[in-house]
Amino acid sequence: MARSSRSGFVRLLPATVRFFLVFALCFLCCCASRQPLPQNTDFSGREDLARALSLLGQARQNDCPICVEKLRNQAVDLLSAVFAPGRRFSATASCPLVRLSGTAGLTLSCPPFSGNLERGEPIVIFSFGTREEHLAGFAEESYTSRQEADQLAGAAPGAAFAGTLETSSFAYGDGPSFLLQDRENAVLVFIRLTDLAPIR
Repeated sequence: MARSSRSGFVRLLPATVRFFLVFALCFLCCCASRQPLPQNTDFSGREDLARALSLLGQARQNDCPICVEKLRNQAVDLLSAVFAPGRRFSATASCPLVRLSGTAGLTLSCPPFSGNLERGEPIVIFSFGTREEHLAGFAEESYTSRQEADQLAGAAPGAAFAGTLETSSFAYGDGPSFLLQDRENAVLVFIRLTDLAPIR
Protein backbone atom coordinates (compact mmCIF):
# COMPACT_ATOMS: atom_id res chain seq x y z
CA MET A 1 0.00 0.00 0.00
CA ALA A 2 2.80 2.38 0.94
CA ARG A 3 4.64 1.51 -2.30
CA SER A 4 1.68 2.46 -4.53
CA SER A 5 1.27 5.70 -2.58
CA ARG A 6 4.90 6.65 -3.22
CA SER A 7 4.69 5.81 -6.93
CA GLY A 8 1.44 7.73 -7.17
CA PHE A 9 3.11 10.71 -5.55
CA VAL A 10 5.96 10.62 -8.11
CA ARG A 11 3.45 10.52 -10.97
CA LEU A 12 1.70 13.56 -9.52
CA LEU A 13 4.91 15.62 -9.59
CA PRO A 14 5.14 18.16 -12.42
CA ALA A 15 7.18 17.00 -15.44
CA THR A 16 9.89 19.61 -14.83
CA VAL A 17 10.37 18.46 -11.24
CA ARG A 18 10.62 14.82 -12.33
CA PHE A 19 13.23 15.81 -14.96
CA PHE A 20 15.43 17.58 -12.41
CA LEU A 21 15.16 14.67 -9.96
CA VAL A 22 16.37 12.25 -12.65
CA PHE A 23 19.14 14.66 -13.69
CA ALA A 24 20.32 15.05 -10.09
CA LEU A 25 20.42 11.27 -9.54
CA CYS A 26 22.42 10.73 -12.76
CA PHE A 27 24.86 13.48 -11.82
CA LEU A 28 25.44 12.00 -8.35
CA CYS A 29 26.03 8.52 -9.83
CA CYS A 30 28.57 9.85 -12.35
CA CYS A 31 30.44 11.82 -9.70
CA ALA A 32 30.57 8.84 -7.37
CA SER A 33 32.09 6.59 -10.05
CA ARG A 34 34.61 9.10 -11.41
CA GLN A 35 38.22 8.40 -10.42
CA PRO A 36 40.38 11.37 -9.37
CA LEU A 37 43.39 12.25 -11.52
CA PRO A 38 46.78 11.34 -10.09
CA GLN A 39 48.11 14.29 -8.09
CA ASN A 40 51.39 14.45 -10.01
CA THR A 41 49.71 14.51 -13.42
CA ASP A 42 50.22 17.80 -15.23
CA PHE A 43 47.83 18.31 -18.14
CA SER A 44 48.19 22.08 -18.27
CA GLY A 45 50.54 22.01 -21.26
CA ARG A 46 48.53 19.81 -23.61
CA GLU A 47 46.99 22.64 -25.63
CA ASP A 48 50.37 24.36 -26.06
CA LEU A 49 51.96 21.04 -27.04
CA ALA A 50 49.26 20.41 -29.65
CA ARG A 51 49.80 23.94 -31.00
CA ALA A 52 53.59 23.46 -31.15
CA LEU A 53 53.29 20.15 -33.03
CA SER A 54 50.84 21.77 -35.45
CA LEU A 55 53.31 24.62 -36.12
CA LEU A 56 56.10 22.11 -36.80
CA GLY A 57 53.80 20.24 -39.17
CA GLN A 58 53.08 23.49 -41.04
CA ALA A 59 56.81 24.28 -41.20
CA ARG A 60 57.52 20.83 -42.66
CA GLN A 61 55.08 21.47 -45.51
CA ASN A 62 56.06 25.08 -46.19
CA ASP A 63 58.39 26.09 -49.06
CA CYS A 64 59.14 29.58 -47.70
CA PRO A 65 62.41 29.55 -45.67
CA ILE A 66 61.50 32.68 -43.71
CA CYS A 67 58.06 31.24 -42.90
CA VAL A 68 59.61 27.93 -41.84
CA GLU A 69 62.00 29.67 -39.44
CA LYS A 70 59.19 31.73 -37.95
CA LEU A 71 56.97 28.68 -37.44
CA ARG A 72 59.80 26.67 -35.88
CA ASN A 73 60.74 29.53 -33.52
CA GLN A 74 57.12 29.78 -32.36
CA ALA A 75 57.04 26.03 -31.80
CA VAL A 76 60.32 26.07 -29.85
CA ASP A 77 58.98 28.81 -27.54
CA LEU A 78 55.88 26.73 -26.77
CA LEU A 79 57.84 23.50 -26.31
CA SER A 80 60.33 25.23 -24.02
CA ALA A 81 57.46 26.04 -21.66
CA VAL A 82 55.69 22.67 -21.97
CA PHE A 83 58.91 20.71 -21.40
CA ALA A 84 60.67 23.04 -19.01
CA PRO A 85 63.16 21.04 -16.89
CA GLY A 86 61.44 19.57 -13.85
CA ARG A 87 57.96 19.29 -15.39
CA ARG A 88 56.22 16.01 -14.56
CA PHE A 89 53.89 13.85 -16.63
CA SER A 90 52.21 10.64 -15.56
CA ALA A 91 51.87 7.54 -17.70
CA THR A 92 48.69 5.70 -16.74
CA ALA A 93 46.51 2.90 -18.08
CA SER A 94 44.53 5.47 -20.10
CA CYS A 95 47.72 7.06 -21.47
CA PRO A 96 50.55 4.54 -21.13
CA LEU A 97 54.22 4.94 -21.90
CA VAL A 98 54.93 2.72 -24.90
CA ARG A 99 58.24 1.41 -26.19
CA LEU A 100 58.65 2.25 -29.87
CA SER A 101 59.68 -0.25 -32.52
CA GLY A 102 63.20 0.02 -33.94
CA THR A 103 64.39 2.50 -31.34
CA ALA A 104 65.11 2.78 -27.64
CA GLY A 105 62.66 5.69 -27.51
CA LEU A 106 59.33 5.86 -25.71
CA THR A 107 56.16 7.82 -26.25
CA LEU A 108 52.91 8.50 -24.45
CA SER A 109 50.22 6.82 -26.52
CA CYS A 110 47.52 9.49 -26.17
CA PRO A 111 47.09 12.75 -28.10
CA PRO A 112 48.78 15.07 -28.64
CA PHE A 113 52.04 13.22 -27.94
CA SER A 114 51.53 10.89 -30.90
CA GLY A 115 51.27 13.79 -33.37
CA ASN A 116 49.27 13.69 -36.62
CA LEU A 117 51.19 12.16 -39.52
CA GLU A 118 48.61 13.26 -42.10
CA ARG A 119 49.34 16.88 -41.21
CA GLY A 120 53.08 16.30 -41.00
CA GLU A 121 53.15 16.73 -37.23
CA PRO A 122 56.04 15.11 -35.37
CA ILE A 123 55.74 12.46 -32.68
CA VAL A 124 57.06 13.20 -29.19
CA ILE A 125 59.75 10.68 -28.23
CA PHE A 126 61.05 10.49 -24.68
CA SER A 127 64.67 9.52 -24.09
CA PHE A 128 66.36 8.78 -20.77
CA GLY A 129 69.94 8.34 -19.67
CA THR A 130 71.62 6.25 -16.98
CA ARG A 131 74.91 6.80 -15.21
CA GLU A 132 76.46 4.16 -17.49
CA GLU A 133 74.79 5.23 -20.75
CA HIS A 134 73.84 8.79 -21.60
CA LEU A 135 74.36 11.45 -24.24
CA ALA A 136 76.84 14.26 -23.62
CA GLY A 137 74.89 17.19 -22.22
CA PHE A 138 72.45 15.06 -20.23
CA ALA A 139 71.97 16.41 -16.68
CA GLU A 140 73.65 14.12 -14.15
CA GLU A 141 70.91 14.61 -11.56
CA SER A 142 68.36 13.28 -14.04
CA TYR A 143 69.78 9.81 -14.59
CA THR A 144 67.23 7.01 -14.57
CA SER A 145 68.00 4.08 -12.27
CA ARG A 146 69.52 0.90 -13.66
CA GLN A 147 66.48 -1.06 -12.43
CA GLU A 148 64.11 1.08 -14.50
CA ALA A 149 66.40 0.92 -17.54
CA ASP A 150 66.67 -2.89 -17.35
CA GLN A 151 62.87 -3.19 -17.27
CA LEU A 152 62.63 -1.29 -20.54
CA ALA A 153 65.58 -3.07 -22.13
CA GLY A 154 63.85 -6.42 -21.66
CA ALA A 155 60.49 -5.21 -22.98
CA ALA A 156 59.23 -5.88 -26.50
CA PRO A 157 58.26 -2.99 -28.82
CA GLY A 158 54.72 -1.93 -28.02
CA ALA A 159 55.02 -2.86 -24.34
CA ALA A 160 53.07 -0.44 -22.14
CA PHE A 161 54.14 1.02 -18.81
CA ALA A 162 52.82 3.28 -16.09
CA GLY A 163 55.19 5.64 -14.33
CA THR A 164 56.35 9.21 -13.88
CA LEU A 165 58.32 11.21 -16.44
CA GLU A 166 60.28 14.26 -15.29
CA THR A 167 61.83 16.46 -17.95
CA SER A 168 65.60 16.86 -17.74
CA SER A 169 67.80 19.72 -18.81
CA PHE A 170 69.95 19.04 -21.88
CA ALA A 171 72.92 21.23 -22.74
CA TYR A 172 72.91 20.84 -26.51
CA GLY A 173 69.24 20.96 -27.45
CA ASP A 174 67.02 23.24 -29.50
CA GLY A 175 65.27 23.98 -26.22
CA PRO A 176 66.17 23.46 -22.56
CA SER A 177 65.22 19.77 -22.60
CA PHE A 178 64.60 18.71 -26.19
CA LEU A 179 65.92 18.31 -29.72
CA LEU A 180 64.00 18.75 -32.98
CA GLN A 181 64.76 15.79 -35.23
CA ASP A 182 63.77 16.78 -38.75
CA ARG A 183 64.85 13.56 -40.41
CA GLU A 184 62.76 11.39 -38.07
CA ASN A 185 60.04 14.06 -37.77
CA ALA A 186 60.18 13.84 -34.00
CA VAL A 187 60.61 15.98 -30.92
CA LEU A 188 63.12 14.18 -28.69
CA VAL A 189 62.52 15.06 -25.04
CA PHE A 190 65.03 14.10 -22.35
CA ILE A 191 63.56 12.73 -19.13
CA ARG A 192 64.12 10.85 -15.92
CA LEU A 193 61.85 7.84 -15.33
CA THR A 194 60.59 6.79 -11.92
CA ASP A 195 57.94 4.43 -10.53
CA LEU A 196 57.96 2.37 -13.72
CA ALA A 197 55.51 -0.56 -13.77
CA PRO A 198 54.30 -2.73 -16.69
CA ILE A 199 50.63 -2.50 -17.69
CA ARG A 200 49.24 -5.94 -18.40
